Amino acid sequence: MAVNSVASKLNSRQPSHSLRNIQLIKWSPIISPSLSLEQLDSMFNSQNSCLFSTEVNSTGPSQKSDKNLAHLHAIREILVDQLPTMFIRPQEYGAYALDVIFENNYWNQSYKTVGIKSYVWEMAKIRIYGHFKFANIKTHLLRVTIHEGEKAIRIRWRITGVPQTRVFLQFYKFLPGSKYSRERDDESNWFDGVSTFFLNEKGDIQQHTVDRVERDTEGAKDGSVLNTLKKLASQSSVNPT
Repeated sequence: MAVNSVASKLNSRQPSHSLRNIQLIKWSPIISPSLSLEQLDSMFNSQNSCLFSTEVNSTGPSQKSDKNLAHLHAIREILVDQLPTMFIRPQEYGAYALDVIFENNYWNQSYKTVGIKSYVWEMAKIRIYGHFKFANIKTHLLRVTIHEGEKAIRIRWRITGVPQTRVFLQFYKFLPGSKYSRERDDESNWFDGVSTFFLNEKGDIQQHTVDRVERDTEGAKDGSVLNTLKKLASQSSVNPT
């Protein structure tokens, strides 16, 4: 299978993960807005996109189109396997270009980094911050689509976790077999976002762009993170991981 051969080739690449000589470029002093639900729907429903599908109708030259699709599906499999465990196990970066661009529009000020060393460092900072602030932190993939025209994979994700201070003050809720497990889940905080991974001609991830998504007001009103996850998953036909 073309997908399996491309995936094995990508996994065999092992770029240097040294954090020395990090290059950080701040590129945009503007405040980054959150994506509205309408904008989000437009992003995921763009032309030539498919949702966890193994077949896509293509209209371009057959050979090049098949090669691009093989790369997209191979990278999608890698991302779907790795991202849900980004806070609990080391990540592999063999699928990323050495000059990969990371564009972060999530926080108040957008910035961009260039290079695999900088990218590894950015991911490490996210993991450190997550474990410092939250207990039981998890990454849920709510929607994954392939966009052949853009040579991109778009992932809607949600990170959930319970603040460490709450665990310290209400430790009894987190004991094994606690009767407060439902209340504990409802007290989770979460971050909603979209990651777009753009591929280059070689099939490597050339750019990773992160955008913020507006909070689901219904989910915030009833206070149930799990209910919101289930609702979003049912809308996109993907089960939360």
